[in-house]
Amino acid sequence: MPVLTYIRNGAAILALVLAAVPVHVSAQDSPQRLSPSEARSFALGLLQQGETQAARALALGLLRKDSRDYIALMVLAEAERSLGRPAQAKFAARRAWRSTDVEKERFAAAFMMSGILKAEEKYSQAQLWLRRAGTATDEPRYEAAARKEYRRVQAANPWSLSFNFSLAPTSNVNGGPNDNTYTIGDLVFVDPTAVPLSGVEVGTMLNITHRLKPVE
Repeated sequence: MPVLTYIRNGAAILALVLAAVPVHVSAQDSPQRLSPSEARSFALGLLQQGETQAARALALGLLRKDSRDYIALMVLAEAERSLGRPAQAKFAARRAWRSTDVEKERFAAAFMMSGILKAEEKYSQAQLWLRRAGTATDEPRYEAAARKEYRRVQAANPWSLSFNFSLAPTSNVNGGPNDNTYTIGDLVFVDPTAVPLSGVEVGTMLNITHRLKPVE
């Protein structure tokens, strides 16, 4: 199934992985030992069929052999999310993100992580992971999908934060007087150190806003 289908449905599941891995699920008359690639394919098929517990068990078996197995981690993350265990789902999704350098896989892991956080109403964290998803790949359709979902999360987030940083040249960085003479009574004093200095002004501004829900 295409990635945009999952995004429209609001579920961060294995769109990219499902598109890349052939899934063959068939009944067996007798127990059969699966290779790691067959086990990954079978676990994905179980997820598609809604066999979440079985998919989770198979993913855990794969991870006992290789704790950085990307597909197993993604299957585990989606299974734990479906079973209502967000802490375990986030742990698996974060490990999936760290386990790969492949752009599409990093996009999928970050997007899944954002979906888990969004369901917990941790909107600011979800926005952070959507930014990571958007920068993980140069493919326009994935970047567009991340931006679209970011706007949705942003609209749901009652908190907004903006940070501005500026650099500007100035002829009086120290706030010195234009006239370095001081008159006290009849006496005139000259302070040779009280002169304007040229330099660069650094400015920062942090703005935090909280939107209240309307009440009756």
